[in-house]
Amino acid sequence: MRNSSEGPRAEVPAEAWSFVDERIVRLDRSGPFFDDYDAGAAYELIYQAIDPDVNALGFAATRDVISFLKHEPSDANPAAGAIDHALAHGNSQSGRMLKGFIYWGFNEDEDGQIMFEGANPNISGAHAIALNERFGDANATSRPYENHTIGKIEFPFTYEVRTDPITGATDGIRARCGETETCPKVIHTDSGNEAWQKAASLVVTDGQGNDIELPEDVRVYYFASTQHGPAGTPSFGICQQLSNPNPWAPNLQALIVALDAWATEGKEPPDSRHPMAADGTLVPALPQTVQGFPQIPGVTYNGLFNQVQVLDKTSQPYQPVPGTEYVVLVPRTDADGNDVAGVRSIDVQVPLATYTGWGLRAPGFAEGEDCGLQGQSIPFAGTRRSDWRRATRACRSRSATAATAPMSAGWRGRRSARSPSGSCSPTMPTRPSRPRARAGSARSEMKGVPGRRLTSIWC
Repeated sequence: MRNSSEGPRAEVPAEAWSFVDERIVRLDRSGPFFDDYDAGAAYELIYQAIDPDVNALGFAATRDVISFLKHEPSDANPAAGAIDHALAHGNSQSGRMLKGFIYWGFNEDEDGQIMFEGANPNISGAHAIALNERFGDANATSRPYENHTIGKIEFPFTYEVRTDPITGATDGIRARCGETETCPKVIHTDSGNEAWQKAASLVVTDGQGNDIELPEDVRVYYFASTQHGPAGTPSFGICQQLSNPNPWAPNLQALIVALDAWATEGKEPPDSRHPMAADGTLVPALPQTVQGFPQIPGVTYNGLFNQVQVLDKTSQPYQPVPGTEYVVLVPRTDADGNDVAGVRSIDVQVPLATYTGWGLRAPGFAEGEDCGLQGQSIPFAGTRRSDWRRATRACRSRSATAATAPMSAGWRGRRSARSPSGSCSPTMPTRPSRPRARAGSARSEMKGVPGRRLTSIWC
């Protein structure tokens, strides 16, 4: 066990733990050994495993179901003759599954026919999925503190076929489907959390900090200053600050409609929008002066991100190979601490708070380590509860209309200057920080496509 990402591992005394059964371990923390470890201590159990599942059958099953629904002409198929295109969307783990599905060549059936014409891996970063490997754990997500060497963040990180600058291997998520011309059109989307936790910069850089050119059939959009799943009601949990309610769903919905038009009609979506090294919006996490996050009273910035290295898998637990670090960059922020580049919501363009994709643990829970999927919302000094209530009421009314209104082509939308927020951010308590920013009018950064009924099959 250990109490920090950089701390040494200590073996737990044998008398302090025992197996309840094959799946449950009992731990007795009453002994003096645990005095130096708080409630955030991380444990690792190394054991001899048996009977691995053949998890990659899920790829084949998905392929075969879609092939049947699209191409089986018999009466056994309830959708016979009705489906021309299939589109796929996956959040987080299922987004990682989609990338694995494409990578391992399952986007064509046994007759060589394409399965998904379009795919949207959402909030997956550069993280892959450990399905097609012995004893693979599809649920394991690598973070700086938890599961750091268990989650599958390894080359290839991006869609284009490239040569790994560390190992010399040549590969890409689209390597197999590119050979058979069965690649889907891809709209890859990430929140601010993936920039810090899932090395999202490796999707758009070469592993050495340089921008790359994405394939023609791939778009990447970064939802600035958002957490993995926006908080309905901001709370602290085990983190130092309130969680982040800044929404990405409205922009994702517009992009999904754009993906449908792209995959079925050939209508191209907006250009990719994400931080880039060339224009200085994708930068090292440290020093803080380069990254741009301001000094805010009561708020800690330590630049913690998920460092990716080649792993030595010949021993347990896996160990990073010294000297094999990839260059992982993070989005630069403005003077308010909000991300400069990407698709910026109204909440970020005319902010009442600082919104981050990263968060840190509070005292008593491995203080200063990453707070997992939770980001932060830090209200500006002077922001009142009434401001947030008024924003919530106004945006609920607008959201009900916007959900059904057609969206014009391009990045569009306006927000009333009377409304402090363009989305349904709930009431947030005042948290002293710094003088609040001057609000003004702004434009939504999301371009959609004309309102249209989705007629494709979705998975």
